[in-house]
Amino acid sequence: MIQTKLRSLRSGSSFEHRFRSVDTIERALLEQHEMEYMYSDGSHHHFMNTENYEQVALSDDELGDSAQWLSPGLKLQAEFYEGSPIGIDMPPSIELTVTQTEAVVEGGHGLKC
Repeated sequence: MIQTKLRSLRSGSSFEHRFRSVDTIERALLEQHEMEYMYSDGSHHHFMNTENYEQVALSDDELGDSAQWLSPGLKLQAEFYEGSPIGIDMPPSIELTVTQTEAVVEGGHGLKC
């Protein structure tokens, strides 16, 4: 027996299921497409397929923690199930620019708070 936590690709709901060694499961066929992040409108993040220029939108829930790292023009891989996007694979590294930081006191040794 093996206890698993599964997520439905159609509805997004999660559930637990216990499989026996004799049970069989159907493998989900996923497609991958290169997508370019375009913009966010507050509730969704919009991407364009770089092969056919079709656009899709994903919510914060669908993207999870990845949403905070998106910047316009970023190219990434998106997974599709039955023609619908289900998530993205971020590149292994991204380049960011620091635009604001706290002021640093030079020679700040011996400061008392």
